Amino acid sequence: MENAAKALLISGGVLIAILLLTLFSYLIRQMGASTAEIYSKLSEHEISEFNQKFLNYERRGIDFTLDEEGNKVYNPLTIQDLVTLINLAKNSNESGKFPTTIAIFMGSPSGTNLVSKNYIDLLNQKKDSTQTYNCEVVHINEETMLVDYVVIKYH
Repeated sequence: MENAAKALLISGGVLIAILLLTLFSYLIRQMGASTAEIYSKLSEHEISEFNQKFLNYERRGIDFTLDEEGNKVYNPLTIQDLVTLINLAKNSNESGKFPTTIAIFMGSPSGTNLVSKNYIDLLNQKKDSTQTYNCEVVHINEETMLVDYVVIKYH
């Protein structure tokens, strides 16, 4: 009889230990999932913030607003805006925070890459000119969801 009572106590202790281990396992899994979700949201926010720097220039000089008299008002990129955009791409490429290389093309996606060449000096020479630029496309890569190139046209 004494052995049976001890056997019941031991088996009860083992069952309680199994229940506690199961509970701890469940709680750890839940905390891991919520942590992964938080990191995912942070990552999405960082990507959105990164892309927004370039999307601020999209369709500048192409789209228009209406003034009080109903006239179309265009807001093209100036040479200073273009230099800022090139420097932004250059800094993003050098930081290596995101797995993308951003190119600023003049004319078309197969045109001249302003970031890889040293066009900033050339553009700085023209900074007093009245030439304006349109931001045709800010392309976002579908796999990485990051900006990978921008197309600028001048007129």
